[in-house]
Amino acid sequence: MPPLSPLSKSCLALAVAQSLSIISAQAATIEVTSNLDNSNACTLREAIQTINDGRSLNNGCLVSVSNGPLGSDDTIVFGAGVAGSTITLANTELTITSDVTINPGGESTTINANNASGVVEINGSYNQSPVVNLNNLNITGGAASFGGGVNVSNGAVINLRNSSVSGNSAEDSGGGIFIINYSRISLINSTVSGNSASYDGGGIFAEGASSISLSNSTISDNSAGYDGGGIYLSEYGSMSMDNSSATNNVAGIRGGGIAAAIESSISASQSTVSDNVAIYGGGIYSVFGGSVSLIDSNVSNNSVSISGGGIYASNGSTVSLENSTVSGNSAENSGSGILVENNSTVDVSDSTVSNNLTDYSGGGIYAVSNSSVSLSNSTVSGNTAGYGGGILVDGYSGMTMSNTTVSDNSAEYGGGGGIYAFNSSISLSNSIVANSTAGGDCLVVSTVGVSSISVGTDNIITDGSCATDALSVDPLLGPLADNGGPTFTHQLLAGSPAINAGSASATLLDQRGFRVVGQRDIGAFEFQPIGSDNDGDGISDAYELENGLDPLDASDRDTDPDGDGFSNFEEFEFGTDPQVVDADENNNGIPDEFETSAFISSILFLLLVDDD
Repeated sequence: MPPLSPLSKSCLALAVAQSLSIISAQAATIEVTSNLDNSNACTLREAIQTINDGRSLNNGCLVSVSNGPLGSDDTIVFGAGVAGSTITLANTELTITSDVTINPGGESTTINANNASGVVEINGSYNQSPVVNLNNLNITGGAASFGGGVNVSNGAVINLRNSSVSGNSAEDSGGGIFIINYSRISLINSTVSGNSASYDGGGIFAEGASSISLSNSTISDNSAGYDGGGIYLSEYGSMSMDNSSATNNVAGIRGGGIAAAIESSISASQSTVSDNVAIYGGGIYSVFGGSVSLIDSNVSNNSVSISGGGIYASNGSTVSLENSTVSGNSAENSGSGILVENNSTVDVSDSTVSNNLTDYSGGGIYAVSNSSVSLSNSTVSGNTAGYGGGILVDGYSGMTMSNTTVSDNSAEYGGGGGIYAFNSSISLSNSIVANSTAGGDCLVVSTVGVSSISVGTDNIITDGSCATDALSVDPLLGPLADNGGPTFTHQLLAGSPAINAGSASATLLDQRGFRVVGQRDIGAFEFQPIGSDNDGDGISDAYELENGLDPLDASDRDTDPDGDGFSNFEEFEFGTDPQVVDADENNNGIPDEFETSAFISSILFLLLVDDD
């Protein structure tokens, strides 16, 4: 064969290069066939290395290709004998640098580092941000300086589905998961539990504008030596929780459940933060411009040895509650429910702060050092403190309250069972302060001439304290209970002087979301006449509340929760229980219970007529 010309050599080289690019420009599926970390068969580590390199490495892994570039949309599956088993790593973590999905739809499989290394490390770079999907995995036994279970950095993205990160530890931070530098993590139907960190973020640590998303997930039983027993956010980090929980976590100093610092944000919807422990901020701790937003959520039964049992916000932080409950939290010193200090704010709407306990200051809400409290359509009930059982506003702070009920609170040392303002200002409209069990309903004290109070005639303060313009009467409140809506309220009993006595400019819905009837009532609860039907579904509110239906949801009219063939509306019409199956032996579309009741009633009527 004659020698090739330079032009022919160039053409051949180009053809070879194109052929190689076609081979490597494929999306791969690799089956892991060995649960060992070193084997002649295909191991998980070798499958990951193949995808990282974007080419077959002749390492025992067979590459099944389809359309798409290798290393950008690849999948690793577990074969028989590996799926559902434990893969024990040999002293080094698994490092992922390319897009990959591991174990989609497969059996739950464990990756155990045996406390010899971290488990998974995912690294991004200035020109590549890998997206990694981990499914049906148990990540455990990791031990590292940062991120014992999972370490994510430099813009990488990780999605955990139906997985758990448990039993991992970090010498520094991020016992379970550590994410940094614009990285993102999403947990869907997953659990982070039983992890520990010597410093911050026992469960998860996120810093440097990184973000956490929790959906139907649980963060529980994690611990941190310093801050964020469950989760720690810092430096513009963000976290969203949807139908998720942070429970039974412990922090050595701040934020038993969640700690957020330096303009980091927490947003929770239909979620729970409960039974966490710290020195400050048992449930949630936010500092240096952080923000906390809770919607349809619950912060309960958290405890601290000093301050801020449920929520602690400091140094310009903000707290917002909507349709939420802060209840049953405790603090040995102050602010057992919510504490805001140093130019921080708390905005409470359509929510309940109840049954929180502290030995000293601010049982329900404590605002101090130029901080502010705003309450609208809310209830503060059953809280206990030495001073300011329900609410304490202190140190040049301020509070505005509208359409709110403050009842059954206690100040054991004699200072403001309901409300205590010390060198601060308060303004009340269309609100009730009543039934304080110790310390009186309201107390305003000024030692430097700055306290002020604005309370008009559209308010009730039962014992006449704090203001002469308010009505000094018993508002006739029922106990704190489920009266419909997402939170507990105090019902206005029939004959209450608060009925139709409120301001015409007050809200058109009460705390529960029930419509105003006539003129707005004073307080958080709007009295509903017999037969009222707020959702317009033809079923009375009273019947819906009594039978576990939602008086604000018209769609339940045609549902059949007991599956007996009779809709809720039909059960209402017949006067039967929609939660109990009704028989219809003769198949005439009428419950037998109703027919029997109607028959007995007709016989009684005939007997009465006959007697006449």
